[in-house]
Amino acid sequence: MNTVRYIIYMSLLYLGMITVLGFLIPDQFYLRMIVQGLLLFATILYLKRKNLHAASYLHMKPVRLPASFLLVMQTFLLILAASFVNECSQLFFKNQAADVLSNASENLPGAIIVICILPAITEEIIFRGVFLQSCHDKYHGIIWSALLFSIWHLNFQQMSYAFLCGLLFGITVVWSGNLVNTMIIHCLFNFYNLLASAASHHVIHAEPILFLEKIRHMLVPSFVLADGTFNTGRFLQGFLVMVVSCLMYLLLQSLNRGDWQN
Repeated sequence: MNTVRYIIYMSLLYLGMITVLGFLIPDQFYLRMIVQGLLLFATILYLKRKNLHAASYLHMKPVRLPASFLLVMQTFLLILAASFVNECSQLFFKNQAADVLSNASENLPGAIIVICILPAITEEIIFRGVFLQSCHDKYHGIIWSALLFSIWHLNFQQMSYAFLCGLLFGITVVWSGNLVNTMIIHCLFNFYNLLASAASHHVIHAEPILFLEKIRHMLVPSFVLADGTFNTGRFLQGFLVMVVSCLMYLLLQSLNRGDWQN
């Protein structure tokens, strides 16, 4: 399978749809839903054209109950690690993700589909499924898939932590041999951030989410204070939490190993 050709086609399709449909469909909710759906449909057609069985080729397997608990813990560790990277990115770029989540939280049921479920399925199939599976060297493939995944977010603020997420997602797929694992983590990651935004804007009343947000802010505090000064101690604390969170993520993943076969 020509991996380069596939990712070029998908990238051009993605950019083309965002550009053309962006003029025709001003509502971002429907635009995202249509784009994600068409990307998924195009990938399924690609696999059909190659006479590949999607579930077996992409390593999509049922997730056992013990593994699902590990995935939930890994998701929160990923949230902590990504929070620090996100804080760093905001030194240079506007937090566009917060604006998107704030607007999306006003239509929570639809946002769950468009922001949580569809991207988790479509993007994992494209980057950790077809693309990564096509790479002969899986660990080089992890890096490239993470880089492409981050670029697809189309803004520098999200690219930073998307790259970190992409690296850990890639390791998860290769170590576990199951693409469904990253679909679940990806979906839970977006779902948590969506609910956190909705709770902070009082769209929903979710005490457990607010409690987790207090823990997150305590572990990864903002290191740029209200007066604009840089707090080195908070920065080092956040950096340490990021490193420990990533190591713990990998440790938990080592408990959920599987066989990756070409």
